[in-house]
Amino acid sequence: MKKLLPILLLMLCGCRAATTVADMTYVDRAGARHSICSRSTPLTLVYLNDIDCHECHAVGDSLRTSAVIARAVSDGRLRVLSVYVGDQQDRWAASDPTEGWTECIDPEFASMATETYQFESLPALFIVDSHSRLRQNNISANDAINYISTHSK
Repeated sequence: MKKLLPILLLMLCGCRAATTVADMTYVDRAGARHSICSRSTPLTLVYLNDIDCHECHAVGDSLRTSAVIARAVSDGRLRVLSVYVGDQQDRWAASDPTEGWTECIDPEFASMATETYQFESLPALFIVDSHSRLRQNNISANDAINYISTHSK
């Protein structure tokens, strides 16, 4: 977490909703590279998290048990991009994946080296549309579920 604090402070000047996001590449469990802007779904829910974050577990559980999220993912209207931003990649690799989600690591902490996202702590949730515009910035799980419910039809 010591690595994150200086970067998190810089993030306070992040972009607002409807800003075009900076494209960043992430590595999934199989070693494949993914980017925020390469997708075929109308919406992407970016979920930045850390294994040692208790609040991250609670938010992740809310997202995993949401019928709205599950339905939108299964219907191809939503991609959940769960990005582990911690430095214990072995623990992340040993954790159970969530079916239907793209689970990635951010080995260079690229998500925190850009001004696209504004957040003060983890977990952090963002919604990006099919035109790579930031629609919701640093929102709660309930706000994400409500937004997806009304905008992913």
